[in-house]
Amino acid sequence: MPQAEAKQFARLTALIRSNTVWLLLWSAPMWTGIVGRIGRPNAFMDDYGAMACAGERAAAHQALYVANAQCPGFHSSSYVYPPWVAETFARLIGAIGLSPLFWVYVAIFVVSIVWLLWAAILRPLPFATLRDRIPYMGFVSGNPPAHGNIAIIVYAAVIGAGLTLGADSLPFAALVSGAAMVKPIYLTLMAMTAYAPAPIWRRGLLIAAAAIAPVAMSLLGGPDIQAWRSFTLDVVGHWPGGGFLEWLKDVGLTAPPIVGPLYLAYAALIFVSGFVVAETGKLSRVGRLWLGAVVGVLMIPRLSAYDLLALAPGLLVAEDAVRRVAPKAARWLAVNGRAACAIAFAAAIFGGVVKFGHILSLVMLIGGLAASAVVIWRHRREFTAQAV
Repeated sequence: MPQAEAKQFARLTALIRSNTVWLLLWSAPMWTGIVGRIGRPNAFMDDYGAMACAGERAAAHQALYVANAQCPGFHSSSYVYPPWVAETFARLIGAIGLSPLFWVYVAIFVVSIVWLLWAAILRPLPFATLRDRIPYMGFVSGNPPAHGNIAIIVYAAVIGAGLTLGADSLPFAALVSGAAMVKPIYLTLMAMTAYAPAPIWRRGLLIAAAAIAPVAMSLLGGPDIQAWRSFTLDVVGHWPGGGFLEWLKDVGLTAPPIVGPLYLAYAALIFVSGFVVAETGKLSRVGRLWLGAVVGVLMIPRLSAYDLLALAPGLLVAEDAVRRVAPKAARWLAVNGRAACAIAFAAAIFGGVVKFGHILSLVMLIGGLAASAVVIWRHRREFTAQAV
């Protein structure tokens, strides 16, 4: 091969092997989704619009829980948050104005999503390489950056606090409790505390402390709380998201007496699998935090695209723990994880198989976590010997 052609071939090979190219490829569902929305009316920030519109309605003493409620100047999705969120937005709008509040929110949102993707995908981690984490961008569609959902801010704040303060600290528990005042299901993020390297009694007390206020205010409130619960259940019934509730609806299981016990079994499987990996696998503090984050997300019964930005570290730390005692099993787990990413990627790009691909990819991830727990438990004596 002539020298000039050899140099061109070497450049092409280096380009193909470049992490930048792979990152652009695997993140195609996100950036194509954003580009595809440009120029379309009402294509951005509709989840923010729901909270801002509810704030205006609260200030005007109008009903909050109305189907397709809209306010002049912006488009909004259904408002499914407790009444005190609308009251907070009403105060903020009154204090600084609607337009300044929008741009403050956009700034916080952009910082949150950039930081979350950096922490989950780009930041160096001892148990997961960049090349290993890049495929999990296949789960990130264009919806999270476009809709402006507060979940992105919640995940960035909670994970950031866990990394800096520790998930076994009182400020962390207070932050999660505050997030659960916005959406009670965020209490599942206390899985990060449950897996923290602290005495069991301390973890239990922190989890109980975080749950007191949101559970009490959700169950003991007045007519506004009852209206919120009723409206939210109606919305969830019509749009069950992309997780456990959607799977049950697809097979015709929607009666609460059936859904409740099945969800408890589903959540217990995920939580116990993560607990076995964290405790028996002797994970580091950072590894336990990321594992708790992904378990907290997967336990959410109504998953949406904005819940899936930070899956990679928690799943890969479980794979890394398996690799220490069962390299062959770890290779199969790696194949399963990459295949799930590829299916999620294809489902997002090609649209027609979105539901099937989305369901299958999440089932594969949960199955991989459960399999990791089984392998680690079977090799628990080896982990004990390594720790001595």
